[in-house]
Amino acid sequence: MYEPSQNGFTTYAFDTVKYLDAGKYYIGITQPSNFGSDSIYYGLDVNNNINTQKLYYNVDGDWYASGAQGCVMMRPIVGLPFTASTLPNSFDTVNESTFIFPNPIYNYFYIQSKNNWIKATAIDMQGRLIKDFQIINHFVSCEDLPIGVYILKLEDNQKQNSYHKIIKINMQTITVQDLKKRVDAHEDLYIIDVREPFEYEETNMGAKLIPLGKIMAEDIDEILDWKDKEVIVHCRSGVRSAQACLVLEQYGFSNTKNLEGGILAWNQIAK
Repeated sequence: MYEPSQNGFTTYAFDTVKYLDAGKYYIGITQPSNFGSDSIYYGLDVNNNINTQKLYYNVDGDWYASGAQGCVMMRPIVGLPFTASTLPNSFDTVNESTFIFPNPIYNYFYIQSKNNWIKATAIDMQGRLIKDFQIINHFVSCEDLPIGVYILKLEDNQKQNSYHKIIKINMQTITVQDLKKRVDAHEDLYIIDVREPFEYEETNMGAKLIPLGKIMAEDIDEILDWKDKEVIVHCRSGVRSAQACLVLEQYGFSNTKNLEGGILAWNQIAK
């Protein structure tokens, strides 16, 4: 069905909001077997061929990679960017001097702020209180927080609040202590540094430099033969490398690990 609008797309909306946990999802259609008037058709943009190993079809119960050339013209719309204005009226605005990192988070996160936050609470996107955390020297452990998207509510001793969107993911990590033991044992390691070239020149551990921007653009031909290897990824502190791990997993890398604390933590023990 063609619509006289930008790109000619027709939008089909769900009757109710669908909440999705963090993970990998596929979109598609079920085609009637008779291919009659109820059939749904979609096009392929032949100017872009990014469907390699990403477009599949199923006619007999099994999924097969399609040989079609082009980019499928089916676009998921997953909601507006989350801002403080989308929170309920009882919520205060975000404290702009407070930062949560790394984010996405896995087993822990740090709170960098001038405020003395004494309490942290995870609230799901439906407004339910999920878990209270203990803040110890700006450090919060969240190993038992389920994977998903949350609002982190911070409270100080003056009962002032700040709200921040956090994403809890399931990610393999490696500590700098464990990595150093393996380096000292002269293991064959596959390590990627996703910082920028100027950062690499200032200090590095000899890893292969592939800035995060190149990974996001799938400009990774030089490491395609690493897909079945254990790949350790690091950046400055662990934030960009966490993003890189997620993207590499989508590209088919089966065993990525994020270096906890990044090059900052590494330099502390490698002196």
